[in-house]
Amino acid sequence: MSGIEHSTNDDCITAWTEALTPGQVACDDETLRQNLHATFTTSQQCYCILFPESVKDVQSCVKIANYYNASLYTISKGKNWGLGSRVPVKTVHAIMDLSRLDNILEYNEELSYIVVEPGVTFEAVSNFLETQNSAFYFPVTGGPPEGSLIGNAADRGEGVGPYGDRLFHTCAYEVVLPSGDIINTGMARFDAAQSSHVHSHGVGPSLDGLFTQSNLGIITRMTFWLPRKPEYSEVFFCQISEAGRLPGVIEKVRQLIQQGAIEQNSFILWNTYKVLARSGQYPWRLMNNKTPLDIGKMKGQEPWYGNGVVYAASRDIATATRKHIETVLKNLVDDLHFLDSDSEHGAADNSGFVGKPVTANVKSTYWRKKKQPSEILNPEKDNCGVIWLCPVVPAIGESATEALELISTKIKSHGFEPNISVNFRDSRCLQLFVAIMYDRDEPQEDTRALHCHDTLLEQLVTKGHYPCRLGIQSMKALKKNQQSPYSSFLDALRDSIDPNNILSPGRYEQ
Repeated sequence: MSGIEHSTNDDCITAWTEALTPGQVACDDETLRQNLHATFTTSQQCYCILFPESVKDVQSCVKIANYYNASLYTISKGKNWGLGSRVPVKTVHAIMDLSRLDNILEYNEELSYIVVEPGVTFEAVSNFLETQNSAFYFPVTGGPPEGSLIGNAADRGEGVGPYGDRLFHTCAYEVVLPSGDIINTGMARFDAAQSSHVHSHGVGPSLDGLFTQSNLGIITRMTFWLPRKPEYSEVFFCQISEAGRLPGVIEKVRQLIQQGAIEQNSFILWNTYKVLARSGQYPWRLMNNKTPLDIGKMKGQEPWYGNGVVYAASRDIATATRKHIETVLKNLVDDLHFLDSDSEHGAADNSGFVGKPVTANVKSTYWRKKKQPSEILNPEKDNCGVIWLCPVVPAIGESATEALELISTKIKSHGFEPNISVNFRDSRCLQLFVAIMYDRDEPQEDTRALHCHDTLLEQLVTKGHYPCRLGIQSMKALKKNQQSPYSSFLDALRDSIDPNNILSPGRYEQ
């Protein structure tokens, strides 16, 4: 978006102020600064922050924006660290923060679902289910406990465990369109439909997917289905010391998922740098304050580490599954060991697999900082540099390891450590979570890190490894063929429902 008319901007802010209550419109410099600060350099601007407290408030804000031809960028909690945080893709009139819509609207233990608004967090739902003494849990991410359920789902984020693919386990979206009108998806569009929260698609075209990774509407309510807590579970760990064994491990884990011994989204591989960042900070003294750290050159190898879980209906089933996993992975991994979830240490390591938010990944964003993080982790405030890249690759050992080698080599060549996690999304697809970690207080590091991200993404795309999720720094990265049927269809759809282009301009406009 280029050039905002200040007279229109002032009139629009006045209208928003009159429509909302005191405290729901903020234009002061400090609030704007906080909302325009990410974990990498940005230049986008906005002129006020809106804090609607109801769906009617959201509708009013959108209708006013349409009247004045003013643009809005919507966030849920703004904890999208490494992908843009609260910052809009383009300069906008206002950021609309939905964090005050934080109600758990319905919970059904019998049918195992929960209905929430955008401001409801992973931590809030975990605590709620605990107070309900629920037999179910909500799959968490490696992100902050204060992150939004709907925000994560709307960007197609993944959780841990068999319900980790969120969009397969959601329904009944309430969406405010760019016109300010409301639609409900699936069976929820029918009055008093008894299957609103339990049937995924409804009848007719299924619209849910149109409102994820898009700017076609604002999701203000969503139903999430909940997995049942396992009767018994065991976490397990292993090490892959030799890089040559990694393709074989990927092939065998794929086989275990196909057999049902390991559930989808229930096995992760971490490289050495990921493990180091989760457990501490950069070894500045050892390295005499020089960067980067290259474990391969120092020790001759860079091990990978596996972390998974066995969910079972009984101890006997878990024991049989464990023996099968041990048989399949023998001679490929080192130090394969299982921890009983009934044990103290096993329960702690198992918590993330059964819906307890953890902060280890957030703490890892302080990897290149020289000061210890405070008790309250805030990478933005503490000027941690973090840029995420999320490519997907087929679950084929050779193809995956080639992509991993490309990523590692490219990031090292730019003077950073390759922080890589491999999630076995299912038996067909691997999601790679690649983090470029640095210290924003160091001169020129922002520029170097963004250049590293851009060149790495370009090379991955050239190899056919496309990302499943984009940050604000890469929304245009895939826009090569403006006239493709896919792009033309989306443009026509967007133009028909948002002719003034008011809603989150630039967001996933491929």
